[in-house]
Amino acid sequence: MSRRGQLQARVRTKMARAETRLRQGWARKRMRRTSAPRVLVVDVVIPAHDRGAGHLRLTWILRLLRSLGCHVTLFTTQQRVRRDPYTKQLERLGIEVELSAASFAAFAVTRGGVYDLVLLSGADAAASLIDESRRAFPEASILYDSIDLHFLRQGRKAAVVGGPSERDYWYAKELECIKGSDLTATVTETEAEVVRSLVPTARTVVLPVVYEPDPAPRLPYDATSDLLFIGGFLHDPNVDAVQYFVREVLPLVNDEVDARLWVIGQDPPEEIRALESASVVVTGHVPDVEHHLRRARVFVSPVRYGAGMKGKNVQAMVHGLPLVTTPIGAEGMDLADGQHALIRDGAEAFAAGVVALYRDPALWARLATSSQEVARTRWSPAAMRARLDDLLDATARSRGARRP
Repeated sequence: MSRRGQLQARVRTKMARAETRLRQGWARKRMRRTSAPRVLVVDVVIPAHDRGAGHLRLTWILRLLRSLGCHVTLFTTQQRVRRDPYTKQLERLGIEVELSAASFAAFAVTRGGVYDLVLLSGADAAASLIDESRRAFPEASILYDSIDLHFLRQGRKAAVVGGPSERDYWYAKELECIKGSDLTATVTETEAEVVRSLVPTARTVVLPVVYEPDPAPRLPYDATSDLLFIGGFLHDPNVDAVQYFVREVLPLVNDEVDARLWVIGQDPPEEIRALESASVVVTGHVPDVEHHLRRARVFVSPVRYGAGMKGKNVQAMVHGLPLVTTPIGAEGMDLADGQHALIRDGAEAFAAGVVALYRDPALWARLATSSQEVARTRWSPAAMRARLDDLLDATARSRGARRP
């Protein structure tokens, strides 16, 4: 590049930096002028609502906070570029997706003292940012969103499949986050109790997964067929669940009924692809799974280890798709066996549950109706909105402020 070109490039860079500082300063002044609650949400990446229950849950949290009148900013620690269509969808709702700052520290300098609530999503984001957030936003309540307790999942994994465990690493990191925050969010009351047993002074709030009720009428029993599993395969409990089901449960099921298993989820590894057969269909990621949820007869959730709340189960339930799961799969959901789902442990018992539900129209209809009703009551956007409204009131009281 010529000397003149180099000078022009430097000028453009300085102008861009000046424009960024001007825009950030304007945003800071605008937020300080408003009496609306100002919420900063920090995650590793921009959530992709169709890529997993955790992403969908965070998307709903952002949307519902905005619907409650909050000024909402999303800051991502690793993905510092647009992720459309998801970025654009959030921006259309009036959510600020901040991507201009070079780092969280640089961003915090421009917004110091602005926010009333800082939600740090996951231990990876929270562990390194709690202290920095408290310095930058001293009047804000710091909420650590645990998503699920990783140390529980890792400990259970070691007990089921063996091998090295990261349980102690995650225990130390999550305990640090719980102790350092003002509030800890869990997805179930079961995990909230675990948090309080670890840190008796911890304040907890339950923010479960969220799914919209299916607007379509449920198909009758005779119009359904086959078995369905949904889950992303970057999450290793899903890999184990499908392998276990295909190898140990499905042969027992197919001795009694002729039913294929549809396996839907992004990033299926080679060991999952290798399970494909006349009885097993592996689709990979499907952007719109409604068709499969409406036409399947039984949803199978044979998870043998894990933590938190199984979004796949709620997704099936809101569609009125009867469910067979394990005690781990049902953990924290307050499901009654035989009323909301069939909860079975062990390959033979699980297979017998699938066969019974597949063959019995009366049992199928009873579980379809009751599961859909409980899901609409507990895990709808309206239910989450009420929880977030209570959270905003609680954080306002802790600051001695009043909600407008």
